[in-house]
Amino acid sequence: MAAKEGLLYRVARTSPVNEQIRALAKKAVSAGIDQEFFRAMREVVEQLQTRPLEWGDPERRTRKKGGWVCHGVRPPVIVYYVVYEPERAVCILRVRPLPGSPLE
Repeated sequence: MAAKEGLLYRVARTSPVNEQIRALAKKAVSAGIDQEFFRAMREVVEQLQTRPLEWGDPERRTRKKGGWVCHGVRPPVIVYYVVYEPERAVCILRVRPLPGSPLE
């Protein structure tokens, strides 16, 4: 496992993202889909740690060399993030409800 851990991407998120996740978690509890929501968020983080460029769809390159802004879908959420391949770093930029989901 230690060798695999060396290949992982470091995942960070901004303070506004923390607030977005908290707000969506409250909505998920109210809608009765809290287990689905938390499972989705765990899977998102796993994908971002292991294969962020394959999992998501690239939107554009960043000004900084080696960076991509992407989005990925794991119902009931859509996650926007940036990947810096040379540093093996990911930063979650936004988490939004998937249109049509109970979280909307």
